[in-house]
Order: sequence, then C-alpha cells, then structure tokens
Amino acid sequence: MFNPSCAIFIISCETNQQVVNLLIQSIRQQISHTVSIYVSSDGPLLITDPSVRVLIGQEEVFGDRVAAALEQVTEERVIVFCDDFIVEKPAKIEELEELLSLMEEDTSIASIALSQISGGNTPERIAEHYIRRTKCAPYKTTLQCAIWKKSSLIQFIKGSPSPWEFEIYHNFKTYLTKEKFYALEDDMFQPIPYNRGKLIIRGKVVKPEKERLEELLGYSLDLSDFPETESFVQGENLTVGYRLKRKIKLLEKEIIYRLKSKIKNKKE
Repeated sequence: MFNPSCAIFIISCETNQQVVNLLIQSIRQQISHTVSIYVSSDGPLLITDPSVRVLIGQEEVFGDRVAAALEQVTEERVIVFCDDFIVEKPAKIEELEELLSLMEEDTSIASIALSQISGGNTPERIAEHYIRRTKCAPYKTTLQCAIWKKSSLIQFIKGSPSPWEFEIYHNFKTYLTKEKFYALEDDMFQPIPYNRGKLIIRGKVVKPEKERLEELLGYSLDLSDFPETESFVQGENLTVGYRLKRKIKLLEKEIIYRLKSKIKNKKE
C-alpha cells in the first residue's frame, strides 16, 4: 500500500481534460491503484476515474487557486504533477516510501524533486542519488514531479500568476527560509519515470513524442483536442524588450532577496 500520508496532486485546467485523463491513467497503471489523486482546475473536468477528486477554484490568481485546492487535501504531503506529464514505466515504490519516511522524520524538508535540477547543489545527501540544494539555488520551487510538504507548497505558491512564475520568481522566497530542498542528481535514477512534459509544448502535441509514448505504453493517446507539430522546439513569441525586462526583474529579485537573507541571518 502507498504511504497514506501522501497523495498525488495534479495541476490542470478546463481546456486540458484529455491530457489530464491520460496522466491519471498512467498513474494508476504505473504508481498505485489506491493512492488518493486530486486535480486542481480553473473549471469543470470530466474525469474518467471516479475516485479522483477535482478541486475547482474560483480564485483569479493561479497560485491562490492552487493554494486553496491544497487546503482541501487531507494528506500532509503531495507528489505534484503538471497535467502534461505521462508516467512511462512502473514507479520505484520502495524508494518513494523511503523518501516519505525521511520527510516525516525531518519536518524541515520542504521538497524533494524527483527529477534532475541543474545548478546550485551541495555535497550533502539525504539518500542515494538525492542531493541538497544550496540556499540560493534556482528552481527549488519546482513543479517537475516533486514531493512537497503541503504546508510549504501553500506558503510558496500563493500569489503566483502562473506555474512558470512560481518556478522562477517565487523561488526567491526560499532564500528566507530554513527549510531544506533536495533534488535527484540525474534523471537516469528517476523513481517515477516520466516524460518531463515533452508531449505538449505551447499547446501543441509533439507527434514524435506521442508516437514514442504510444509504442512504449502499448495503447493510443487520444489528444484530438490539440493541434499537432513535428518539432520539440516551439518559438516563445517574446519580443526583445520583454526578454530584457524579464532579465532585469530576475536580477532585481536576486539582489533584493540576497540582501533580505543576509539581514535576516544577522538578526537571528
């Protein structure tokens, strides 16, 4: 039986009904038939698995909507998925159980990313293949298949306009906490083998990835609601001015939160 203190928490939206059903199907096949699954959405979803609970939020801000949904989850920890992930192979349940036990023993652990996160790692390990992130490491606030302490995720995600902004800008909030963050050192050791969101890129189904998954899983993926593309690379459609503003904003936040962290440390 999967650890009862942990649930699966999927971040989705009304327009992604087809893809979230495919993710749920893969979770049931590859992880657990009994683990609780919650889906946070901005509107109604027709979910084929009757045991899944859909949490529809009325909040306009993405992060506030997700936080409100998390408040309704009874479990203390959640494994977070974005809805365009597909679990490709059976999960390593014993390894997941071990990580959850470690989080129960050390409540200062906010998150353990179950995928490789580049940059900002320390030599410290919590378990084989799992390394601690540095205080000012990027992407600690990841939604890329991570085990989160629910209360910590609620705290960090509130106010975030989008998943992207949460992973980039809200990461600076972690500079001010004493909580610990860990990540997998290499994707070759994934305890939950998944496709890292390569199936749908900028609203288009990547046909080569769809065909690869269908061959691997042994069944067809119904994604008829989405246009198709042959390429894994889709243009961002961002102006030079916007990119410059984004870089300036990142630099400003980096400086501000590093200063806040130093001031906080001196007071303590």
